[in-house]
Amino acid sequence: MNQSNIRWRRVVRDLGRAGFAVSAAMLVLSFVGGAGGQRMVDAATDGGAISVQVATGPSAGQPLTSGGSATIISLRPPTGAACTGDSAAGNYRVQSYMVPASVSPDTLKFDAGGPTPQGVGAAYRQPLFTNGTAFVNKLTGVATTPNGPGLLVSLPTFDFTLFAPDGRDIVSPGTYNLGFACTVGTGAAQVLDKFWNVRFTFAADATDVPSKITWTVAAAAPTTTTTTAATTTTAAGATTTAATDTTAVTDTTAVTDTSDPFTSSTGVDSGFPDPGTDVGSGGGTLVSTGTSPAPIILWGVLLLIFGRMAILSARPVRVVTDETR
Repeated sequence: MNQSNIRWRRVVRDLGRAGFAVSAAMLVLSFVGGAGGQRMVDAATDGGAISVQVATGPSAGQPLTSGGSATIISLRPPTGAACTGDSAAGNYRVQSYMVPASVSPDTLKFDAGGPTPQGVGAAYRQPLFTNGTAFVNKLTGVATTPNGPGLLVSLPTFDFTLFAPDGRDIVSPGTYNLGFACTVGTGAAQVLDKFWNVRFTFAADATDVPSKITWTVAAAAPTTTTTTAATTTTAAGATTTAATDTTAVTDTTAVTDTSDPFTSSTGVDSGFPDPGTDVGSGGGTLVSTGTSPAPIILWGVLLLIFGRMAILSARPVRVVTDETR
């Protein structure tokens, strides 16, 4: 073999070794980044019931069970409510929603405008509003530990003055699910992570200003519990025991939590950092998602290619002569 071929094999060998090392390192980083940047979300989690509280004045923080369209309220999830991850490392966002009671919160999808598809009247599907501003795509608090949960912070007060500012009936009387939700991901890959819910029943009221509606906090959705009772029948010469299923429906009411880590008694932010807003969009629920596998596949394939190059180019050249044929 001439010197030119030897030098060329050495170059190929060195390139194969370098490419193998880089591919191996990037493959490891792809796995680590996938585990740390965004977690797998298999199903939305019910984070618990929201408590409705007086937002301002001497009674701020006290439970509230009814009001009108102009009543300013605080909606408070349980203490420590948090998304599975935070906005800084995991692309989590906090949303709000109001949908008919027939729509289960764990089926919701969101875009930049709130729960989708947006609608009014009997098909009402909108975010919650504070001073005319929709509460959508808010940032979580920053996790205190790597890949830790992102707290729901700086939750504002809400009202229903935008429902019918000019007397239009844009929300029909009935019972609705209201609450907060965490989403993770962007675009078509965005999925529902957690939600916190409360039910309101709205009724028409011609004396209410400005929207001509009033509301009351409704009971939570009923839960079904199944128990098994044994029935024993005695016959001549034999005893037979049969299992009988009995189903009981338990109606749970909204939980009231008077502790408020989100705002002060005056309704003003109690010192948490302002979560800001984000104009990203997307939708999706109840599907498994995570970091794209494309980088892992790419670096795995390159790892095999460069490894094969390094092995082949490092083998000694077999010289074939007339005697060895």
